Amino acid sequence: MRKGQKISEETRKKMSEWHKGKICSKETRKKMSIVNKGKILSEETKNKISIAKKGHKVSEETKIKIGLANKGHIAWNKGKERSKETRQKISKSNKGRISPMKGKNHLEETKRKMSLVHKGKIMSQEAKKKMSIVKKGCIPWIKGKTHSIETKKKLSEYRKGKTHSIETKKKLRIIRLEQIKKYFNSQPYINVGGKNESQILDNIENIDNIIINRDFTCIGYHPDGYCKETNTIYEIDEKYHFDYNGNINKKDIIRQNNLIEKLNCEFVRIKDFEDSKYFKV
Repeated sequence: MRKGQKISEETRKKMSEWHKGKICSKETRKKMSIVNKGKILSEETKNKISIAKKGHKVSEETKIKIGLANKGHIAWNKGKERSKETRQKISKSNKGRISPMKGKNHLEETKRKMSLVHKGKIMSQEAKKKMSIVKKGCIPWIKGKTHSIETKKKLSEYRKGKTHSIETKKKLRIIRLEQIKKYFNSQPYINVGGKNESQILDNIENIDNIIINRDFTCIGYHPDGYCKETNTIYEIDEKYHFDYNGNINKKDIIRQNNLIEKLNCEFVRIKDFEDSKYFKV
């Protein structure tokens, strides 16, 4: 074939039919790879390829075939890291490009599929560390910006009725305590208690001749005090721990039950605003 010679549609169809079902040998593929290495397609050629492939959808049968063919294959770039120069080139080439998803929204079915694909996936500690290093010093895209009234309404509607699972709540509590400890330069978290909390716990120690740990944490909770010797948790309740009828708040009861279940311990609640044998300040 001469350079610049155009192939008719009929000839192309014939060539396509002739090549159908043929599988190139590894040697042939290697040769083709060597020949095409370093070749840069012109913008015109890229546009032609783009136009030719527009609207073309891969059939389910083809998808299954591709999946089976790739099973067990190790990605060529697995374990490899891009050089700084390569990353700069990619960054430069992507600058100014408009995202293909800009102004578009995924269909509900697509969202559901994506959710199912990612369910149960747990990120390794190594991957988390890498992401943390990469994001260090990066300014969040939302910094200095505020959501529009419309966006706020959408977020509000989306979150209505949604509650965290017990497991998620536990994780959030543990993360929060770790953040506090980190903030205080890895020093033990000092609980800022009620007005009389410290004196009441001191009195309990003196009367019962025990030692109460004020820095004790368990399943993301930080009770006012814990005695390891007697396996007892002490909570000094200020007025805000009670509702208008004088009953302990629901959140406090859940917290108490979770700690008892975990430690199989005694749980002592002392009101910070009425007389008791410990209330001597």
